[in-house]
Amino acid sequence: MLAKDPKAKEMIGEAIDKIYEDTNKSEFNSLFNYFNVASKFYRYSNNNILLISLQKPEATRVADFDKWNSLGYAIKKGEKGIKILAPEKDKTGQNKDKEAYEDNIRFSLKTVFDISQCEGMKNDFKKNALDLGLDDKSKYLKLKTIIENTGTTVKEHKKNIPEGILNKEQIDISYSKDYSKNLRDLVNKYSSAILRETDNKESNSQELKNYKVEAIGAIVGRAIGEDIKFNSDFCPEFYGTKDDLKTNLAKVSRVSGMILKKIDNNLFKEKAQKAEKEIEEVFKKKEKSKVGHDR
Repeated sequence: MLAKDPKAKEMIGEAIDKIYEDTNKSEFNSLFNYFNVASKFYRYSNNNILLISLQKPEATRVADFDKWNSLGYAIKKGEKGIKILAPEKDKTGQNKDKEAYEDNIRFSLKTVFDISQCEGMKNDFKKNALDLGLDDKSKYLKLKTIIENTGTTVKEHKKNIPEGILNKEQIDISYSKDYSKNLRDLVNKYSSAILRETDNKESNSQELKNYKVEAIGAIVGRAIGEDIKFNSDFCPEFYGTKDDLKTNLAKVSRVSGMILKKIDNNLFKEKAQKAEKEIEEVFKKKEKSKVGHDR
């Protein structure tokens, strides 16, 4: 998504400036705010993740005024809206301003509000982490199943992992009785495999690749409720110039978003299948009851 709205460009630039200046002073709170937002808004563009992290990094779910009203909520008095980029169609189809429109769509700033800025009817909107289970073992086994459902084999090694190239078809992890370690290893190895697939034409140093993997792992960890440590030692290639920083954050948010959407879609599919099965069971019971009455 290209930000051609002048105010949006200014705000996105401000968000990048903040992260750039802070990290150059070895202060990482603004970067961690970005990670937190990316872990919740993984279906959003990098520009919108930057905009939300700048204005309200603690946000968990946003919608515009009309949407919240339709759900039975009211915006609290005095609350300041959050500006994000949203698509706006050129209804006439005759707008010739290519700087403003792309494929008949223009992205302009729209005001939204976080659920914390609302009052009224309370739906189950507070739970944000993707539910893989209550403990590390459950999370590890569930994530392993999801990854394998997407076509990647997870091979567990109790001894040394054989040397090889990471790829999307198979990832090797060092398996132990410590499921927290297994989970962290699985997240990082899968992050590395997906990054490699999307990064294969880019000539990055190993240090930069490792740094991106740690950033992606930190975002995925936050989304599944697991504290996956991020090595905040300064990486000159990642932060380089402000343009470098924005490019690298876009890559990190894109790859983490790909992984989190795979997890989310898999969980949704699983819930739908479970609901369908429950409906079938109810139908069968009704049929049996009907047959019994007929006799």
